[in-house]
Amino acid sequence: HGYTHGKNYSPDAIRWMDYISFLEGIFIQHALNKNGEMKIAENFVDGYCEERKTIYQFQGCFYHGCDICYDSDSVHPSRA
Repeated sequence: HGYTHGKNYSPDAIRWMDYISFLEGIFIQHALNKNGEMKIAENFVDGYCEERKTIYQFQGCFYHGCDICYDSDSVHPSRA
């Protein structure tokens, strides 16, 4: 349908997290790091900083289709 909880990433998300990592002097684990995307509960997240216990989601609701904002049976606008 277009809203899935799959394992994928966008180059823009990687650039954004690398910028935040550089700016704040922290390590954010993401898809292109050694260990790849981190799985928290049943979902993969765009990025995770162990030091700060912080999850990073790039344009979260639009790309990840959270259950609050989108019906899981709806078609993603970019795939309509």
